[in-house]
Amino acid sequence: MKNKVCLLILDGIGKNTETHGNAVTLAPMKNYENIRKNYPTVLVKANGLEVGLSSDKDAGNSEVGHNAIGSGKTIEQGVALIDKQINKPETYAHPVLQQAIKNTQNGKKLHLIGLVSNGRVHSDIAHLFTILDNLEKQNTKSIKIHALLDGRDVAPQSALVFIKELEDKISQNKNAELVTAAGRNKLVMDRYETNLDLIKNAYDVYVQGNAPFTNDIYTEISKIYKENPNITDENILPFIINKTGNIENGDGVILFNFRGDRAIEICELFDNFKYVDESKDTLNKCLFIGLMQYDAEANLPKNFLINPPQIENTLTELLCSHNIKQYSITETVKFGHLTYFFNGNRREPFNKNLETWEEIKSWPNPIKDPKMQAQKITDKLIEEIKSGNYIFYKANIPNGDMVGHSGNLNDTIIACREVDTQIQRIYEACKQTNTTLIITADHGNAEEMLTKDNTPVTKHTANLVWFTLISNKQHRLQEGFGLTNIASTICDLLEIKPHPSFNPSIITK
Repeated sequence: MKNKVCLLILDGIGKNTETHGNAVTLAPMKNYENIRKNYPTVLVKANGLEVGLSSDKDAGNSEVGHNAIGSGKTIEQGVALIDKQINKPETYAHPVLQQAIKNTQNGKKLHLIGLVSNGRVHSDIAHLFTILDNLEKQNTKSIKIHALLDGRDVAPQSALVFIKELEDKISQNKNAELVTAAGRNKLVMDRYETNLDLIKNAYDVYVQGNAPFTNDIYTEISKIYKENPNITDENILPFIINKTGNIENGDGVILFNFRGDRAIEICELFDNFKYVDESKDTLNKCLFIGLMQYDAEANLPKNFLINPPQIENTLTELLCSHNIKQYSITETVKFGHLTYFFNGNRREPFNKNLETWEEIKSWPNPIKDPKMQAQKITDKLIEEIKSGNYIFYKANIPNGDMVGHSGNLNDTIIACREVDTQIQRIYEACKQTNTTLIITADHGNAEEMLTKDNTPVTKHTANLVWFTLISNKQHRLQEGFGLTNIASTICDLLEIKPHPSFNPSIITK
């Protein structure tokens, strides 16, 4: 096989016609802009129904974006899947949940842990409310809610809005109460073991009760905003609001987040007593349940309410069947997306002789430098492209998304400049080696960093993303497609037949 293809995913780099708050335009990303002008480029859809979400109002995210690219088809998943199942009686029929509910009649507690916002990337507060309604129908006693504050997938300082909604809901259920609150960047929601303090701190707060006490969370958060005007909700330190809310051995625990990457580690704590040695003695009788199973291959968690989507016949699997050697590289914060999610939620390679997964370690604080590890990723990618050892290469450069989530426009401009520098280097390496290069993104983020009144924006967008094809052959691209059409496009370039389940190629015949 003579053709070689490199897929470059610019995480969080979308298209926005507005210049205000647009780090992509303000950088400016001149190298990327020139490449788009000189090679076939179309805009593709990276959000909503295209990637299996409930509606086109839903912003894309890295999980569903990589699923969509790697599967070649729309998979109903995440929030769309939960929306359909969350109020069905069978969702609450799991015997472990029934036992946890029964145990509340005998002095045990049922804890609900999750992100309290309507961002619909990791959770939806509406799902929490539906769970509360169904627990009330079953006369569940002693429900303790541990709220994780967002400020990343929603407005940076919106926690009080969602806490007020939650308190209003709780007032309708005499058995439920809010017992802790903490930013998602302080407890629970680590991923890829980048910052395990989030899990250790969760144990310390939820089990040991070690955090400042307040009986007025509204005043506390308002004070934090006043003292730290630029703080985002995800970075608010933990508070204990009710001292009766500790997790004790034998209690039930429901994690109501639905997205997998930032749920795995808390599942490991409860199911496998990982990260905190004493947990094997203090949590070994807890009844832990996930809203979904976040990792089927690792069986995490063991108990869950809603079955995850089954993704079969992925691009990687097809390429392996054609004996095509593949190389994947990114840094830690996106490693699972480029491997696990791209391969249809599969933890291990389909064929270790054909798939090489390269992880560049992220810093514990991945965005301490907005340039992140983009240069190291590019250095290694170019080395492998020039080696000629592989047929298909794929890389994710995370800066646009990770730094974009900070809400800091200046840092995100720096991040976009760095991405632009590395795009040029990868482009030149592909030209030198006659490797076809595809440049696209999994969703938008960095192109919308400010509202019209200059409030920072930290969340993903529903914007279109570019798809550019750089090849020594003449290709015409079709408009109106999305991320799910990329797999067939890669098959066309490699001159192999796409799987029948794949959506059509972006290349016109």
